[in-house]
Amino acid sequence: MNLGDLRALEPDFWRAPSAHNTQPWTLRYRGDRVEIGWDPACALPAADPTGRDLRLGLGAFTETCLIVCADAGLPVAFRPGYDRERRRVGDLVAADEPYATPFTAGDVRARRTGRVPYRPGRLDDAVFGAVAGLAGAAGARTLRLPCRRLAGLLYDADRHTFGDPAVTRELRAWLRLSPRDPRYGVDGLTDRALRLGRAAALGLRAALSPRA
Repeated sequence: MNLGDLRALEPDFWRAPSAHNTQPWTLRYRGDRVEIGWDPACALPAADPTGRDLRLGLGAFTETCLIVCADAGLPVAFRPGYDRERRRVGDLVAADEPYATPFTAGDVRARRTGRVPYRPGRLDDAVFGAVAGLAGAAGARTLRLPCRRLAGLLYDADRHTFGDPAVTRELRAWLRLSPRDPRYGVDGLTDRALRLGRAAALGLRAALSPRA
């Protein structure tokens, strides 16, 4: 495996999604393999105490690496090797052929966060049927409920989340609510990603500001 060719693809690797856009992953070049690990400074111990979101982000990053490599014609595979103490999940290694995927590097570059209004009305039957089919194949069941039955649960969930000072402090550390923030284009949750206007961004900053 030509590690120089793989290193050149890193800008597309970094487009993978992660909780709070913390981008916790690391790549360590080790001779004939590339080790995927994570930086504990980019984890969320308060909001994600079990590490579930961290592992989902690392899985998304690994998949993104394989997609981008495959689009470039590089035969690369992933060899699992999770080690919590060493903060690693496995290695990218040489393969006989490129990773089989319907996605391309163009799809990776076009990935966006879906912060859009919900459409009013009942969920389309065809969409619900497709989702129910996928869930059923995995042994799960899908329910279609009116939004008003969920509003109270969402309100309670927000109160639970933002009522925890540690979680709020963690979120505040990853918010990038102004282009003047020195890390605005590097990581974290920007006002643009959250689809917040200037007034809404100021309101969120005030709501999450430390209390004396």
